[in-house]
Amino acid sequence: MSDDVNGSPETTRKPWYRPRNIVLAILGLIAATIAYAWWWQASLKPTISHDYQADLIALAAAGQPEGENGWPHVERACEAAWDLRWGRAEEPFNLQFDFAALLRSESASADEARVGDARADAPATEADIMRAIKALDGCGAFDALTRAMACPRHVKTEFQHDDDLPGYEETLLGVLVPEVQSLRMLREVTLARMCLHARHGQTEAMLDDLQRALFIDEVLIQQPFMMHTMAGSRGAISTLNAVRQLVTHEPQDPETLGRFDDMIRRFPTTGHVESAIESERFVMLDLVQHLFTDDGEGDGMLIMSKYNEIASPMASVNDPTAEFTIDLPLGNYAGLLLAGRRETVKFLDGYFDRWRRRARMSRDERLGSAEDSSPLVGNLPPRLAHTAIMFPVSERILETTDRLQSEVAGTRIMLAIERHRLGRGPHPTTLDDLVPDFLAELPADPYSADGIRYRAMSNPNPGDLPYALFSVGPDGEPDTDDDLKFTLPPKGAPSP
Repeated sequence: MSDDVNGSPETTRKPWYRPRNIVLAILGLIAATIAYAWWWQASLKPTISHDYQADLIALAAAGQPEGENGWPHVERACEAAWDLRWGRAEEPFNLQFDFAALLRSESASADEARVGDARADAPATEADIMRAIKALDGCGAFDALTRAMACPRHVKTEFQHDDDLPGYEETLLGVLVPEVQSLRMLREVTLARMCLHARHGQTEAMLDDLQRALFIDEVLIQQPFMMHTMAGSRGAISTLNAVRQLVTHEPQDPETLGRFDDMIRRFPTTGHVESAIESERFVMLDLVQHLFTDDGEGDGMLIMSKYNEIASPMASVNDPTAEFTIDLPLGNYAGLLLAGRRETVKFLDGYFDRWRRRARMSRDERLGSAEDSSPLVGNLPPRLAHTAIMFPVSERILETTDRLQSEVAGTRIMLAIERHRLGRGPHPTTLDDLVPDFLAELPADPYSADGIRYRAMSNPNPGDLPYALFSVGPDGEPDTDDDLKFTLPPKGAPSP
């Protein structure tokens, strides 16, 4: 510092690039970038360019014959069931009940005859079932099912979206499917009525109800959502169990057993899985177009705000223990961190293609295949972390289909054994005795190349049937906890 001519001290100007100013400039630049990024992310909008809902409807219709669509009749029956179980009925019906208890019921009072699942809060009584049957019959639900059965095709053509789920309103993930629960309700009541008809010796009415129950399961399988397919397959397993209970507790004549077998033989246990997988592909590709921008050439970037809006509720559906949301809204700024639309679609297509190939394999081929169609959420590449919400539980539908095929095989063999007993006296020594008079060939068991297992017992325990009929189950080993048992104690004997 020096003095000027007036004697005042001279001030030296400090340079602008001193450290303090540089730090402030950097912080200001970061703040401006973040503010711009927030605004930019908020301004991103998805481009909905394809109608996957139409694809789903076309997929469901492709495997069905031409002719009148019976789905409107199905919907009318569903509305009646919905009102009975959840809606305007004065006393909502508890659909958890035990077919064997209903068949064995010898109570003098229907109000006291407990035929419900003992695990239920309020086990249903026979009076509950009679009330449900009367209500559904009175509103024409059973007649609507009969009219639907007369139609050659059954395709759901209108979808209602759930407006209460943020982010889902326009996606196929947000489609409401109340018919799944309604048809389940109808099937359970129909099977209960079948059991009551059997108790009173009303054979034709009993057979009509079995036909309705199997129709309900089949019509669910035909619909364009995997949820329907799973519900239909599981429902068919319940229906087959009811048939075995009925045959055990209310023995039928050989002709009726043959008609049971004919209905069950025609039930579709295969052929629907690939359609279910393809429908899931459409649902996920529809989700992609709601989560990504579109540059007009098939690419685009993930919109983080949309993704997190949808990911949070989906976490509890796919894997409650997994973390699906991505906490940093700016983590994909400029699309540098996560895969873009084209890469995401390619990855999903590869996944669903592998899954379809596995659906064409036998169970043994799937178990021996090195190709895994179920990538674990924790093993996804970082660039594809956002696809964690887009993978359904792939093997579950294949496992359910295996179970259904085994249940059909076991039930048909049980019916053939009973026909053999009624027609020739004793039970067969081996299952080969059933061919060709009672079965054209022994139905295959997907769990074992050796088929359904049969053991004739010369000295059964009191209350036991003189044979055991079972599948080795998923582990492939007999006499383990996962065996599927197709024989039951006769009427009057305690349940196993």
